[in-house]
Amino acid sequence: MEMKMEELDKELKIRMMRLLWSSGHFVRSNIPLYSVDGEYKGITDIDVLAIAFGPDFSARTTICDCKTGVGVSTPERIFWTSGVIRYFRADRGFFVRSKILESRYVDLADRLGLLPLSEDQLKNFEDVYNIQREYFIGPFKEENLYLENNRFKNLKEADSKAYHYIKVKYWIDYPHTQILSLMAYVKKINESDKLSNEAKFFFRMYVLSLLSVSLINFARKILVISPLEREEQIKERLMGGKVENYEKKALLENFYDFIKAEIESKYYGKYPVTKVDFLAHFYPSYTKYVIDLVQRLCSSPIQSIAAPQLMDLITYELALKGDGFGKKDIPFHSISYIKTFLKPTKDMITFGERTGILPKENVDKIKETLNKLEE
Repeated sequence: MEMKMEELDKELKIRMMRLLWSSGHFVRSNIPLYSVDGEYKGITDIDVLAIAFGPDFSARTTICDCKTGVGVSTPERIFWTSGVIRYFRADRGFFVRSKILESRYVDLADRLGLLPLSEDQLKNFEDVYNIQREYFIGPFKEENLYLENNRFKNLKEADSKAYHYIKVKYWIDYPHTQILSLMAYVKKINESDKLSNEAKFFFRMYVLSLLSVSLINFARKILVISPLEREEQIKERLMGGKVENYEKKALLENFYDFIKAEIESKYYGKYPVTKVDFLAHFYPSYTKYVIDLVQRLCSSPIQSIAAPQLMDLITYELALKGDGFGKKDIPFHSISYIKTFLKPTKDMITFGERTGILPKENVDKIKETLNKLEE
């Protein structure tokens, strides 16, 4: 029986995700791109998005356009994909087709920041990198993608704003805004009475996976700052930077002075809240945990850059499916010192527990899985 076109496209996407995952990339598929013109309007989808971090927390973003059809001319599609790369501010791209003569288009594609790739050459890469043809796990396993899609349909019905942020707007925000927004939306998810406990577990971990990416991006500038200055810098940058932070504080101080004067003049009483206590609410309640986590990431950067992939294994294999995973499923990175290797991931889980994202039953289940990896 002949496979449908979208099923063939899906196979290419999954295999590209697996190829990039095997070299240390955090991967996602079908990322919608929207324009804002009074309302959100869909433009197109990114077939595969992959992010890899270096030991200095530098990020390299890759975009893949994966199609089996031949209805559109190859040069046109190469230019189109190049435009998506620039729009998304990615570093490179792959133009993946079931059949394409790479040598004919490699120079054109290279000038535009991408490389052409046929299915035959993809097979060669899989052989070169010793990728098992039947190995699928986490975000590039078809069964998981089906379950994930159903979960997000439920979220869209339960809270369309949370859905839209996590699936769409997250990808175009700055790291500090991603952190603040994800923390707000995961709280709403936890408070929802329209989502099952199983769905909430998946979304908690999905958000924590995204947070691990955002926090490493956020920590990139903190890494080069003296440890003595890091706490203050994290606080300022979490709220948008020194200038923006100063302006927001000034507005709050003026508002406090106005309220205090109004109460004293109209009611002849003393405003019971001091300015120090009033301004203490300027920072989110979880700020001290962000400070602690970012400092921990900066203290072990080589191990920390593996956390997003490990968080995804927990998200998809444990929270989504309820199964688990083993040492053989940990990609790319050396696991000679497994306890050291897992520590940043455990720190992320502790952050989730301290901030109220993860309840105790979820934490216990995750820690049980991670502890087995150390045996």
